Amino acid sequence: MELRRRALRTAALIFLLALAAWIVCRRMTEALPVRTARLRTGTIREVVEDRARTTLPHVVHVTMPQQGRILPVELAEGTSVAKGQVIARLEDEDLRDAYAESLSIVRAMAENVTAARAQVKASASRRDYLKWLTEAREKVYGKDGLSGQAIRETRADYLEAEMDLEGNTAQLQSSLALSSTSRLLPIFLKRILGRTVVESSIDGVVLRRHVWNVRMMQAGEPIMDLGDMRELRVTADVLTEEAVRVRPGQKVAVYGETVGGELEGRVARVEPMGFTKLSSLGVEQQRVNVIVDFADGELDRLSRDLGRTLGLEYRVRVRIVTAEKENVLLAPRSALVRGNGATWRLFVVRNGRAEALAVVPGVSDDEQVEILRTASGDLSDGDEVIVAPEESVTSGARVRATEGD
Repeated sequence: MELRRRALRTAALIFLLALAAWIVCRRMTEALPVRTARLRTGTIREVVEDRARTTLPHVVHVTMPQQGRILPVELAEGTSVAKGQVIARLEDEDLRDAYAESLSIVRAMAENVTAARAQVKASASRRDYLKWLTEAREKVYGKDGLSGQAIRETRADYLEAEMDLEGNTAQLQSSLALSSTSRLLPIFLKRILGRTVVESSIDGVVLRRHVWNVRMMQAGEPIMDLGDMRELRVTADVLTEEAVRVRPGQKVAVYGETVGGELEGRVARVEPMGFTKLSSLGVEQQRVNVIVDFADGELDRLSRDLGRTLGLEYRVRVRIVTAEKENVLLAPRSALVRGNGATWRLFVVRNGRAEALAVVPGVSDDEQVEILRTASGDLSDGDEVIVAPEESVTSGARVRATEGD
């Protein structure tokens, strides 16, 4: 009986071992189903895509030139203006009255100067006469019965005339100074009066109007904003990790629902200073502004062909081509998996088995990647590679290709 139990246990153990060996052998010889794709030779573009907005390089902020009461501003947003066109006026009645009065003051000062000159001339003549008379009497003193009393009176009159001349001369200098100062008053008032007329400094359109009705305003308060829509450009705030690949002159496609198609552009510049911005998920991101200029005639084509006109601060999207290569070997991006360290590898299917090859990737986009070279083995156009290989796929494993991407 005991011998029979041992025989049964031995037989069961042998059966289990055989079953396990059969399962292991089947797994080793069974082909794993995998999705595959073919390598191909073609063109690849590496791009940076992000949201952007239309901007202007220069927005003219028209402000109050001086304190005063502004009259109603009739120009509405979107109105075209020409350089030198009057776009706003300040109340100027009091200034005009003051200017007219200043001209009267100038004329009065000029008349005072004329009168002072005449007075100086008369005083000089009287002094010269009394001087001659004094010298003449001194020569005949003691003769012809001329007394000393008469000579003293003549000398006193001469000294008085000399003092009058000095006083009148001082009065003339004062009148000249006042006249010179008064001539500055109309110049100053005319300059202030000229500031009551506000003119456009550019050919453009009214972007925003800050004032409508009559009101008292201080110097520097905003009246309206002007801009030249022919200078419209695009500003994209790009992640700094991607902006390092962006260079002036690179091709840009401007697209989106606002545009309705694609417009061509070029990178004008990348601003040197970045900034922190919160993403829609509340994550802090470091971004930098990339300025894009439209290609010549693109805005006219948008209006002519699509019947659309872009304005300031419109939302668009940009696709910046940071690299472009032709006639290169391309593989699906999902075919690459991490190897040891920072290396990459892919599995190529040869003779029904997966063969792992270390590769050096180059330019990539959302779907494919350039294969620069392989560290071992060789790859060529038409080779079959495994797409998104699972962890169970190892080098040498039997695989069975299913419908690829």
